[in-house]
Amino acid sequence: MLSAEGRISIAILTALPILLLIYQAIVNPEYVKLLFNTTPGLVMLIIGASLMGAGIFWMTRIVKIDV
Repeated sequence: MLSAEGRISIAILTALPILLLIYQAIVNPEYVKLLFNTTPGLVMLIIGASLMGAGIFWMTRIVKIDV
């Protein structure tokens, strides 16, 4: 039961930033365009993606139960 809750939490925490970026791109595309068209924006995207990957890896290791 706790493992299933953990997996759902991982899915929600992974999807939330992506869905918020998509929503922001629809509502205010000029704001999001700066992330993809400027060097600081690309650096922030790369750092954010790598930290998301590390967080997903960390969460899956915590939720994984060895029997």
